[in-house]
Amino acid sequence: MTVGNLAALRQTNVKRMLAYSSIAHAGYLLAGFAGLGNSGIAAASFYIAAYAAMNVGIFAVITLVTGYDEKLPLIEDFRGLIYRSPLLGSLLIFFLASLVGIPFTGGFFGKFYSFSTAVGGNAIWLAIIGLLNSGLAAAYYLRLALVTAQRPENENSTVTTPQVGVAVGAALLLAVAATLVLGIVPNDVLRAAEKGALTLQAPPAVMNAPMNATAPLTQP
Repeated sequence: MTVGNLAALRQTNVKRMLAYSSIAHAGYLLAGFAGLGNSGIAAASFYIAAYAAMNVGIFAVITLVTGYDEKLPLIEDFRGLIYRSPLLGSLLIFFLASLVGIPFTGGFFGKFYSFSTAVGGNAIWLAIIGLLNSGLAAAYYLRLALVTAQRPENENSTVTTPQVGVAVGAALLLAVAATLVLGIVPNDVLRAAEKGALTLQAPPAVMNAPMNATAPLTQP
């Protein structure tokens, strides 16, 4: 968590920043296993689902903005995106809010379940480190969000407005829907994760009868 966030803070390239932040998110996910048992597996499974939804969404937005040749890879290149493309700018801020862990997003409940499970496993120190790291991560996530919402310095900029195709638009819609569902009604997904965790348990051991035991005689 700490290594990923400290490395991400130093980045000016957006994709590189998110790549380092994924290391921190791996730490948040692993914190759930401190609870052990079904609760740890369920918390980690929920976090994977939430992170997959918001990560697919934010990388889709960034790829559209930077282009596949990545002509605009830096944070400063995103200045005023919400004015150039209100849809993409709003989606970027939305997914950043989920990565921070703002309530009513999947990222919030992902961290909540993971840290709660760690506390339940008596790893309170790990939950505290996770909360502190979440505050550290908010610094670089909010930096990108603020740049996106700022009015561009050059109103006559020649940067073209990205066009959203049908396939990418459908992917973004699904990512937004999943992030909202996991943030507003997370219980169904968590219960499904708990049921799935049961399948990973070893079957109960069967006690074998002693070798010298005799089977009961049956009447003819």
